[in-house]
Amino acid sequence: MWLECSRLLQGPFRGSWAQKLHQDGPGRGLGEEDIRKAREARIRKTPRPQLSDRSRERKVPASRISRLANFGEEAEEIRAGEITSKGGTEKKRPGQPCQVEDNSFISPQLQHIFERVRQSADFMPRWQMLRVLEEELGRDWQAKMASLEEVPFAAASIGQVHQGVLRDGTEVAVKIQYPGVAQSIQSDVQNLLAVLKMSMALPEGLFAEQSLQALQREMAWECDYRREAACAQNFRQLLAGDPFFRVPAVIQELCTTRVLGMELAGGVPLDQCQGLSQEVRNQVTLLDFGASREFGTEFTDHYIEVVMAAANGDRDQVLQKSRDLKFLTGFETKAFSDAHVEAVMILGEPFATQGPYDFGAGDNARRVQGLIPVLLQHRLRPPPEETYALHRKLAGAFLACARLRAHIACRDLFQDTYHRYWASRQA
Repeated sequence: MWLECSRLLQGPFRGSWAQKLHQDGPGRGLGEEDIRKAREARIRKTPRPQLSDRSRERKVPASRISRLANFGEEAEEIRAGEITSKGGTEKKRPGQPCQVEDNSFISPQLQHIFERVRQSADFMPRWQMLRVLEEELGRDWQAKMASLEEVPFAAASIGQVHQGVLRDGTEVAVKIQYPGVAQSIQSDVQNLLAVLKMSMALPEGLFAEQSLQALQREMAWECDYRREAACAQNFRQLLAGDPFFRVPAVIQELCTTRVLGMELAGGVPLDQCQGLSQEVRNQVTLLDFGASREFGTEFTDHYIEVVMAAANGDRDQVLQKSRDLKFLTGFETKAFSDAHVEAVMILGEPFATQGPYDFGAGDNARRVQGLIPVLLQHRLRPPPEETYALHRKLAGAFLACARLRAHIACRDLFQDTYHRYWASRQA
């Protein structure tokens, strides 16, 4: 919940919340010796990510027609059912379950689209990149910097990141947004929905349009780099002095709606961290605050009670608090209600387990996957809008812990958080 619950961090817990997670001694996650080692560990130069060999310089399409063309090839493949599995020449039918490790419920066709987008990592040509810099920072933008690498070291769906050096020698990462991205979000989401509809029969209980509307709002937030800079500064203040987490500083003179400059931070992919020393793994840099959001107490008051009910093993309370949260209407079938409660109980196991919970040993994702058909068939209303973002982030956190085979005393941390939350609400 690090990147999601900024309202909680600002309100009930203030700046002490992050530190308290680590400073309550043994039984609260990490002991005093772990904290001492983390504070004394030397800052090491870590490899910086680089674009793959497949990356190439290409003008970024800005119009709806050109973007639709990018979806067109995938749509034709999906209609024909000609997506070939990576393991051989087997043809997969539309809607056939995708076997991707243990956390994916996505069809193979949609997985193929996302994988192609992730791997392509094309970047803007020099003239297009310079045009954005001039439009955002002015024609004298070079006076602010000693150097800027022309080829980015990272590229994603809405922008690319270049390494640079300020006049005072500070190394920075400069994120530059692709032209036309913010203006085309609505049409892009509509295109994605069209591809989904033509590729498979979407169950009514999926509420795909509501989900994509939430995605559209988050994409709009991510395109506002001034908003992201403000969120990053907020978290940097909240985590100041924390021995484990670090948020790079925002470079204000390089911050506009479409350009964001921050201190450069090294890193390696998560799945390459297992061989690193504990001292290094105890130091985490947080990046990318574009989708950060606040949650109102009308949501968090009920949500935290759902989690507490699961932590206490109280199935009846899970059902009632889910209704209070407006996750359920109260008129669902018994089969749906039972499946919903079971899913919550499975996902609540880390908070119900006494002592450290072993994320690497569980099969929670597969167990929840078995409940998905019932949940999609019988759901009567879309879940609260807030849960789309929150559950996506929590799923990512659970998966990260599983990949790292982390052992975390989640129950102790949650119980402490729960009591401090309500103490602050009643103050």
